[in-house]
Amino acid sequence: MSLGPYASRAGRGELALGVPMFVVFGENGSARSARRDQPGEDGAAIRSVMDAAWVWLDDREPGNAEMLAGFAGARGAREVFVSVPWRGPDQRVVETVAAMRRAGLRVSALGGSGEWAKQPQLAREWSVRATAGGLFDDMHLDIEPWTLPNWPASGAALLAGLAQAAALVSATTGLSVDVDLAPHLAHTHPAGFAEVVASADAVTLMSYRDTVQDVLAVSTQARRSLTRLGRRYRLAVDTLPSGDPGTSFAGHSRCEMELVVAGIGELLRGERDFAGVVVHDLLGWRSLPP
Repeated sequence: MSLGPYASRAGRGELALGVPMFVVFGENGSARSARRDQPGEDGAAIRSVMDAAWVWLDDREPGNAEMLAGFAGARGAREVFVSVPWRGPDQRVVETVAAMRRAGLRVSALGGSGEWAKQPQLAREWSVRATAGGLFDDMHLDIEPWTLPNWPASGAALLAGLAQAAALVSATTGLSVDVDLAPHLAHTHPAGFAEVVASADAVTLMSYRDTVQDVLAVSTQARRSLTRLGRRYRLAVDTLPSGDPGTSFAGHSRCEMELVVAGIGELLRGERDFAGVVVHDLLGWRSLPP
């Protein structure tokens, strides 16, 4: 992957020494390298962009909650979305949430299925069990109805169902609700996109690309719509293997991804509703070579 203007010669040189380097942009557009652990304004600016990560508690790896929590905190994340099974939090969820809190991270309950857009009450039922123990600060819905077989024929109805699911979870839990949305919906289904945005407190745009320019290009219309609607949003990058070239950082280094994230943050720092970048997912992020 070519990082173009977002990789400096100094940054590439330091990478060989294993020191994570980032690009900091000046007012005139000039760039210079900076370390993530560098004190002062530059280090704070870099860390402020990397906002959150998904944590899917699946069977890819037994996992070590303390290790994942330490990694997330060290890389600058402030929040994690921890997946909660349909039946509610199990011991692994409880241990993971506790570890994340010890690392100083906010924790949202993560759940979703395309079927919830057809039957929004399922989202409410799940949210009741997910929050019964008071483990979570917020809710994060990953419903993705555009992956269903009857999309796009039933797109309007499915997005209406997603909006209803978000509203039900909000009313049931009293917590802030963040919803994952594909950026292209702002163009293909503008009314449905706006309906979902209105039902949520925040939106995560699944802007899965591996360059600064492409992340911004794929999310342009969605970002404009969110700004017009006055809704806080985050962009997202992916680290898991993908069959679509240019949509994931799988096979690239952690430093390459974080350079791109730093570039995104620098170019969007003036946007009022931009709240940072989310990484999908924490285990994939940690698995990238330095």
